[in-house]
Amino acid sequence: QPPSLSPPATAPAPDSAQEQLPPPRRQQPQQQQQPPSLSPSAANAEAMASFASHPSGRSSQSGVSTPAFDWLGALSVEQLVDHLKQTDSLAEQAEILGRLKQLRGLDWDTGIEPDCSATVRSLLKEVYYRACQSQNWFILRYLAGLLEKIADQLANAVSSILLLQKQITVGLPPKPREKVITAPLPAAEIANLIQEACGEDSLMAMLTQELLLHLSMFARSHPALLANVLRLRVGLIIQLMGAELARSKQSSVEDALFALFSMSPFEANCLLSNLLSGNEIRIFKLDSPLIANSVGPNSISFSAAASRRKSSAFLKVSSPQDMSSATSPSMSQVHSPTSTMRPGRTRSIALEPMTLEETRNIWSRRRKIDGSLNRVPPDFFVRTYCILERLQGLRIGENVITTSLTKEMTKEELKFALAVESFINTVPTPEYRQLLVEATTVIGALVTHDEESRVHLNCIVSLDDLIANANRIFLEDQAQYGANATLCCAKLASEKTSDADDQESRTPTENNPKGYSRASGQLPCRGPHRICHQFYDTPPAGRFGTMAYMVRALAVLIGDSLPVSSAGKIAVNCAVA
Repeated sequence: QPPSLSPPATAPAPDSAQEQLPPPRRQQPQQQQQPPSLSPSAANAEAMASFASHPSGRSSQSGVSTPAFDWLGALSVEQLVDHLKQTDSLAEQAEILGRLKQLRGLDWDTGIEPDCSATVRSLLKEVYYRACQSQNWFILRYLAGLLEKIADQLANAVSSILLLQKQITVGLPPKPREKVITAPLPAAEIANLIQEACGEDSLMAMLTQELLLHLSMFARSHPALLANVLRLRVGLIIQLMGAELARSKQSSVEDALFALFSMSPFEANCLLSNLLSGNEIRIFKLDSPLIANSVGPNSISFSAAASRRKSSAFLKVSSPQDMSSATSPSMSQVHSPTSTMRPGRTRSIALEPMTLEETRNIWSRRRKIDGSLNRVPPDFFVRTYCILERLQGLRIGENVITTSLTKEMTKEELKFALAVESFINTVPTPEYRQLLVEATTVIGALVTHDEESRVHLNCIVSLDDLIANANRIFLEDQAQYGANATLCCAKLASEKTSDADDQESRTPTENNPKGYSRASGQLPCRGPHRICHQFYDTPPAGRFGTMAYMVRALAVLIGDSLPVSSAGKIAVNCAVA
């Protein structure tokens, strides 16, 4: 008979009952022992919430660091086994078994069953089976990671993505923690690579495998969702999903990550598809604060949405307000695959109008999404090739891409696109990466429209300096018109007495991942890389768009090399497409 952590279905003999169900703890004599439930109760949900924040078995990859089960680290192996016999909570059983795996391994016999072997592996399988019955997705993913399970069709999923000439990265940047998959591999090698990138975070590893399956489905059925994306960075996608949940639920990062890991695969698929399609996402929390199920009163309903079509009651799609008919240059217009989904299983919830805070942050969020998904505008790599034909190179921090690439590769070559992609991905911050893409697009527009080659730049152009100068001009306009940035960076810029302190921008590197200058500190608006948050939240198009400011900054950068007409004006007509 296999070992069991739950009470038997029939009434056992007194001796066996004493072995499987010990009496209640001495400090709580008034509380009767309750059999384990197949559905998470309130107490089990509370224990699971505490279990979610326990650092053993969770690494910093998920961003959760609240110590809730620290007492487990102080217990000996014998005390852990004794507590395992007493508890009926799935969360506590999973956590204790995870701790025993760390201390003794999967094949260590706990000695719970005197008549047969009760290894950590067998007990984990039993708790895993009970979690399957209760559809507790958080514990399921955690136990699957402890048991080192491999998702079915994992190798086929990776191969289907690679067939579209797209690379895959797992884990969070920077390298070497982020692992790149460039060729088809066996499922075991892929799982080992994911485990190496995620460390001890079994939840992150299992969700990575799950998202690879979802991405392969989108690659086959809706390839437009992955258009203009050369590298799928699964770690950043998971980080983005957690950030979107935290924003939509107005909760802490810990609660949002717990909700993410507690999602059913269907809900995770819906959230991922809406992030890929660029639709607005809102979370409506009904009754339960943490448990996320697809059915029942404890469900979290996802609404997302799209104009000009109907959707199910479970998934509603409506375009973000005030898009000003200008989409992000790095976001191609695609249709969401959710329009073909079956009708939802939860009640309909009316959409509420977007708040002022959501409207203000809509472009910074869009840049974060595009940067996490590694999106670039159409013909971006072709324009970059034209730039390198006319310039000596481009610089991002300490990394330089030179014109020598044009002598080794062709304009449409995939190897050249991957080299440019790796050059831009040296920046770990998604929103700043998108500003770099916009700056490169502006230079490419100048080179493309300058058919007579009147502009000559015999130098390596620093994209960081271009963005910093554009931000400086932006703050000057904000101060002149009394706009939003006067509450933070524009006010500070107007108080500066010299240009020496102006915009000390530093691109993030492996030694300086946040990209802050060591002598500059942090801006009041907490904008990454000393770029004002209001600049991140500015649309790219328009008179006061980010690309317009980059054009003005580029004009200052190349002003000395531009030809001047007889009227004393610059004789270059530069149009930004």
